[in-house]
Formats: sequence, structure tokens, C-alpha cells
Amino acid sequence: MCSSDLIARAPHLVNRPYGWYIRVADIARFVQHIVAPLERRLSQSTMAGYTGTLNIDMYRDGLQLDIVRGKITAQVWKRSGQWQSNRPPGAAQAAYPPLVMLQQIFGLRSLAELRDVYPDVYASHEAAQVLDILFPKQSSWLLPLD
Repeated sequence: MCSSDLIARAPHLVNRPYGWYIRVADIARFVQHIVAPLERRLSQSTMAGYTGTLNIDMYRDGLQLDIVRGKITAQVWKRSGQWQSNRPPGAAQAAYPPLVMLQQIFGLRSLAELRDVYPDVYASHEAAQVLDILFPKQSSWLLPLD
């Protein structure tokens, strides 16, 4: 039997990638733990040598990424005061509902996909570029521990 006969008889199935639901107790600490590959991604991108601060609001808590010439430091960020429609200095450059950012951190969904599903996902143009570089959508594979 030739391969074209086998293909003609086999149903055309598409296996969607499986998405693990993983929680992280301390996102800032986790991001600080994986800072080496994040810095490598940034250095190999069009934004190599980037300097800036990204405040990411996750409603109950937040993440602050301080990036100085491509070197990243992550820490907890708390927004001050009431929610405002105008963006005062020190305001968040990106926002995700609780636990949603983990889908981008682990490569399951891109920022654009999260924006399509969650209307309250927000990122300024600059923040979107940096977040897409640091946390690109990609296939993942977990090895069994047993």
C-alpha cells in the first residue's frame, strides 16, 4: 500500500494542542526565576537594549517589570487609588483579569488571542511589543515525572 492510499483511507484529524492549567502563587517571583531566558529573547529581538518600566495590573495584584538596557527585574506592583479612564503617570501599561496572564506567560495564547477572548485585556502599543517578545505563543511539551 502506498502512502497516498493510506492518506485517502485515514480521516483527516487535527489534534489541538493540550493546554495545561497551571497556577503560580507568586508571579513576580516566578518571572524573576525565569529572567535569563526572558533577557535572551529580548536581546535577540528588535527591542534589544530596551529600557522601560511595565506595570501590569491583574486587578487584585500586579507585576512590575523594570527593564534597563535589556536586564529585567520583576517585582510586585500595586496600583494606587481608584480606577481612572485617563492614564496618570505610574499607571498600568497592561492589564489582565486574574490568572489570565498565565496563559501568555506559559505560551498557550498570544496577547492578541487574549484580547479577542477577554475584552478587559489591555496593553499599550509599547507594552504589547515587549510582552509578545518576552512571552511568545509557542507549543509546550511536559515530560512525565514518573
